Amino acid sequence: MHYLKYIEGPLRRIRRRAMKHVRQLTTKDNSQSMMDEIRALIESVSDPAEKKAFAVEMQMFSRFLNRYIAEASQKLDWRKVYSLPTDRICNYDQLPQPTNELLLLKKLAVLKVNGGLGTSMGLKGAKSALEVKNDFTFLDLAIQQIACVNANHGVDIPLLLMTSFNTHDDTLRITQKYTDSEQVRIRTFMQSKYPRVMKDSLLPCPKDRKDDKATWYPPGHGDLYTSLYRSGELKRLIKEGKEYLFVSNCDNLGAVSVVIDLFYLLLLSDNLVH
Repeated sequence: MHYLKYIEGPLRRIRRRAMKHVRQLTTKDNSQSMMDEIRALIESVSDPAEKKAFAVEMQMFSRFLNRYIAEASQKLDWRKVYSLPTDRICNYDQLPQPTNELLLLKKLAVLKVNGGLGTSMGLKGAKSALEVKNDFTFLDLAIQQIACVNANHGVDIPLLLMTSFNTHDDTLRITQKYTDSEQVRIRTFMQSKYPRVMKDSLLPCPKDRKDDKATWYPPGHGDLYTSLYRSGELKRLIKEGKEYLFVSNCDNLGAVSVVIDLFYLLLLSDNLVH
């Protein structure tokens, strides 16, 4: 039996309950109340520049919320969910050896998603601020990995850190020691700040932009492309001649040295669809 069959039943029941709940909430009056609450949040910002940026965030949040509501009634066709065919999987040792690896690496940038808290590890701050070994944190080691790749290959791969309102200060504190580093360029940008919603009404929890952090949440990976564009980093990377962006979590220390080697091998493979 296909392994997905084991989770099909539970997922179907969860989705059915969620659909019923959403249908009960999405009346015309509730939709108007959502819009009114979001407008009130935008109006709570006094600075014109901040209000404009926050309005864009709330526009994206509204779009995602409306999309969730609209798609809640759609059914998942499990017949269209299947494992990747074996003939579409390339083994690492069967890939051709690169002949222009430096050229490819010069087109590469690395982005670390660094917006999560380390609450499950007993931390109150950023997960990447956890000391791993010899007083070095996850973030320290991620920076040193990129610096090592740059030094060994004679390239300039920039390291982008996508933080959140929960982790931005910790990130700046740790990266400050690398400000004058000649081996790695570190750039940070913050992902969006979306309001949590009430379970019973789907209305935003915060009433003001400055309300407690607990009433907001960072959208994480799903906000990567939006934040990359909104921050201006996408335009900057293109201007620098970067064509490829390698993305991983900041606490994933195995996602640099080997995977960068794999990166330019994959690009040369004729067996993959790009």
